[in-house]
Amino acid sequence: MVISTYVIVSALIIVVYYRYWFYHGKGRARFWVSQPAIGVRKQRLAWLRATLRSLTQTQVWAFEGYERYSKQNTPFVVPSLDRGPQVIVPPRQIKKVYSLPENILDVDDTQDQTLQIKWTVWDKVVAKERLHVYVVRNQLNRNLKNITEAIASEIDFGFNRMWGTESDWKDVKIWDTCLRIVAGAANGAFCGQPLCRNPEFLDCLRDHAMTAALCRYQFKRAVKICLPFVKDRLEKTAKLKADDSYPWTPPNDGLQWIIEECYSSRDPAAQLDPIRVCHRVVLINDVSLHTSSFTLQNFILDLMSTDPSLGYVETLRKECANVLRQSNGVWTRDAVNNLKLVDSAIRESMRVSTVGTIMLPRKVIHPDGIKLENCSDPIPAGVDIGIPIQPIHLDENIYPDAKSYHPFRFAQPDEVRRMQESFVPEGESIESGTTQHLSHEGKQTLAATLDDAFFGFGVGRHACPGRFFALVEMKLFVAHFLLNYELKHFKSRPQPAKIIWLNYPSDASIRVRKVSVVLSVQITLCMRPMQAHSYPVNWIDPRVEAAWTVDASKTSTGYSPIRRYMDGTLGQDRDKMALESELNPHTFSTTDEETPEATAKSVKGVRFWGIFASLCLLSFISALDVSIITTALPKITAEIGGGEEFVWIADSFIVASAVLQPLFGQVADAFGRQIPIISATTLFLVGSGLAGGAHNVGLLIAGRSIQGIGAGGIYVLIDIVCCDLVPLRERGKYLGLMFSWSGVAAALGPPVGGALAQSNWRWVFWINLPICGVALIMLLIFMKVKKGTHDLDGALSSRAKRLDYLGSFIFVPSLISLLLGLIMGGTQFPWSSFRVILPLVLGAVGWLLFHVYQHYFASHPSVPSRLFRNRTSATAFLLTFTSSIILQMTSYFLPLYFQAVLATTTLESGTYFLPFALGSLVFAVVSGSLLTKFGAYRPLHAAAFALSAIAFGLFTLLNKSTTKVAWAFFQLIASAGCGMILSVLLPAILVGLPESDVASASATFSFIKNFGYIWGVTISGIIFNAAFDKNLNFISDQDLRDQLRGGKAYAFASQVHSQKATIDPPVLAEVMGVYVTSLRVIWWVGLGISLVSMLAVAGEKHLELRTELQTEYGIEKNESRLSSNGEKQVLNDKGDE
Repeated sequence: MVISTYVIVSALIIVVYYRYWFYHGKGRARFWVSQPAIGVRKQRLAWLRATLRSLTQTQVWAFEGYERYSKQNTPFVVPSLDRGPQVIVPPRQIKKVYSLPENILDVDDTQDQTLQIKWTVWDKVVAKERLHVYVVRNQLNRNLKNITEAIASEIDFGFNRMWGTESDWKDVKIWDTCLRIVAGAANGAFCGQPLCRNPEFLDCLRDHAMTAALCRYQFKRAVKICLPFVKDRLEKTAKLKADDSYPWTPPNDGLQWIIEECYSSRDPAAQLDPIRVCHRVVLINDVSLHTSSFTLQNFILDLMSTDPSLGYVETLRKECANVLRQSNGVWTRDAVNNLKLVDSAIRESMRVSTVGTIMLPRKVIHPDGIKLENCSDPIPAGVDIGIPIQPIHLDENIYPDAKSYHPFRFAQPDEVRRMQESFVPEGESIESGTTQHLSHEGKQTLAATLDDAFFGFGVGRHACPGRFFALVEMKLFVAHFLLNYELKHFKSRPQPAKIIWLNYPSDASIRVRKVSVVLSVQITLCMRPMQAHSYPVNWIDPRVEAAWTVDASKTSTGYSPIRRYMDGTLGQDRDKMALESELNPHTFSTTDEETPEATAKSVKGVRFWGIFASLCLLSFISALDVSIITTALPKITAEIGGGEEFVWIADSFIVASAVLQPLFGQVADAFGRQIPIISATTLFLVGSGLAGGAHNVGLLIAGRSIQGIGAGGIYVLIDIVCCDLVPLRERGKYLGLMFSWSGVAAALGPPVGGALAQSNWRWVFWINLPICGVALIMLLIFMKVKKGTHDLDGALSSRAKRLDYLGSFIFVPSLISLLLGLIMGGTQFPWSSFRVILPLVLGAVGWLLFHVYQHYFASHPSVPSRLFRNRTSATAFLLTFTSSIILQMTSYFLPLYFQAVLATTTLESGTYFLPFALGSLVFAVVSGSLLTKFGAYRPLHAAAFALSAIAFGLFTLLNKSTTKVAWAFFQLIASAGCGMILSVLLPAILVGLPESDVASASATFSFIKNFGYIWGVTISGIIFNAAFDKNLNFISDQDLRDQLRGGKAYAFASQVHSQKATIDPPVLAEVMGVYVTSLRVIWWVGLGISLVSMLAVAGEKHLELRTELQTEYGIEKNESRLSSNGEKQVLNDKGDE
């Protein structure tokens, strides 16, 4: 850790020194000293310190310099870690300076630096030339009219894939949505199908857009993926040019335009190299994805943070519906141009929420530099200049109420009022706040328009050449979600992270659902009826077709709304408002409060209870296998040997169950829930049979490992399936019921394990076979659930490609190596031994590599880093880890106390453990029910760890003379702490995450829980062995000391009862005293962990638990069959017609 810190700090110093030397040295020091600089104080190493501080202060300095200097028409300097010192051009000089020719002010080099083109593109010819810019400026803009429909089609496809077609509310990541849909839509124009719908290709572009430092790797991946498509296109184009009669029509897309330009070049053979063409295709994405995605995310955040009573969303929706009606339901370039209010709303979002504070960098390249007004010295060659875009956009002297978002600021007042009047009941007036911030000129200012106070698309001759394409794309994006989805308003706008000059994309989620039939009817009332074939793209929910005719008896007027629209009577009286209210009074409710009437009720029929019962059985048997061995382990190790390896007999099961859990989560998403859970149960059965038949410790550990792999899948999948069955608010109750079966197993495990161990310990494992058999049969009968085709096609190969093979290959050996070192250290080998140090180092390095790979390189990470960016989820994951340690400490070392100190048999120790096991069962159900009723998880977490701390404090009082009433009471308190936390952690993890992350979050939860179990056994075992060896001198019998040394004390505990008659009473008392002293160390450690966990609860935030079920993997609710007369009948989950 120390070495890593030194490396990071050293690298940072080198980068800073490079920036400082390159920009401040080379004879330019006199210029920097002579200019007003913000953030540079008069102190030693002033520029170096300022460069370091720019990481967090650049944006603050930009606003400060704008007020102090720019408004006085004076340039100033801002230090920057990534670009070096920049000269900031004042607004009044921007037009003159940015009109300078390319031989004085270079734009290409700074753009290359921003987009990392020289680093990304290994073909230097492609990196140097600007063919992609030429294609965008000429071909793309010229063909916009012809490709608008293709863009609309890809946007429709992207939304269906990202947001789904279900009418249930769900949480979606805004940034991920924008980036993926923009990538698909843009490539619909750049390269066409099927490449624009290839998930792997789009994932590369998404990762490439966000990891500039590692984008060379993603660029290579993208080139590799598109290479077969490019080769096929080149081959067909060559055949067509050789033979005009060749039966193929070239597509009208960016790839074909690039190919045609290459044919017209001086060296067609070199330019038509497939790799080089791929470079150009991917490079177009470089200059098109970032800004559009940024803008659309900010637009959604800005629009949905406005006051709902102002009616902005309804006004924009009405305009989209009107324009679509006028174009006969087909989006054309002219129709998109008519979205005037949408255009204004986008421009206003670009104004108020800029991508960065200082942008549009240019580099001075003329040897004599350039001279600015009020600047004492010319700006020398090699220096960057920039524009303070955000301070200009938020200048109150230019824009009234500049820091607020007013979507119709740039629209024509008459257009705004005409649209809004259709939403205002007769006799009422429009809210004044909706029109008071319109453009003072009283005319429409289009988003693509460049002026002296708006720089959303650049400035001068080098303004964004693809801005017209970007606006078409963004308007279609906005129109689609307005017409097809409802979105919840934010109470306050989520803010982006600010890094140097960049406003980094927010990780915010928003609640969305597919537009209801009623809302679709209301939107469609604005449109004239048309034939279904008029909709080449599903812009209006297809369920509207079934709602075109409304039962007259259900309306206050007894008159079809469609007929009233066709007769021209709709909207002329107040019956329209009555109709809308009667159809659904909550249709346009987009506030954060949920209406109980709108809450989806999960169906709980025969199939539901059959599935849930099988989950409870699996929960029981997997927990039984953990607890049953606690009392049987000493007997097993005494019979087949392996006293020093007793930890591995327990830990092999837990390690095996943990290492593949993240992969099980991905398998459940890729292949559905049924096949993985049945496969995991089968593996558990096989492992149980092998472990029961083992005749040596090696075979026993192998059987336990196979058991563990199956149990790991069971742990993950029972949580995931339970989440698929019930809404988040109800999950605490049902998870509590599932964990109650675990509690039953924990209660029965020790006595059953003790009883079986005394007669035949092999039945400790064979007892799993009949129970698993019953669960497996129930799964085969009742487990009829959806397979979740979201973002996947039906091909098994496509699903298999979405598994994180390389991540698992790194993760599994790293974890095993790390734990191997921990287990052997201090027991089999000293901590200074290379046999301990080497596995620890390899495991730690592998662990680090795994997380780096997951964050930067994995296309489909098994443990996504986004799970830990949410504070509540991250804290709940930490509490999962610590609670698992606490539970294992109690479960493994209380039976040891009973056997070694109270001299009980293994059966008796299991019976003595019942208060803790049964109490955990009760408190798990109680806490889950409380969570379902009140929806508050933080108080339950705090109370649970407080009770655990009290229990461990009481455990330190345990000794040979402790009464039964005392240790039973201590166990009840411990069971309250451990039991309460069991059923309320997963809901706290999921509350801050979208439902699409249920599988990965549940898998990560199960892994962290099992990882905590590993540490609870392994570290506790290390601590216990070390403490016992330290106190061995208190035992006077040398032979007995040797018998207990080196980790053998745990196995000896089961022999105390049988050997107490052969050991001298004083020596036996000494042995029991050493056990008490060693166990007390364990109890003190548990107390410390409980207190730290209780304090960590403060890191959680209270978030409302969702009350509706949102899943693609729920029960298949309906089955159809044909009756005897040939009519179709529908059966529901309960089997009723």
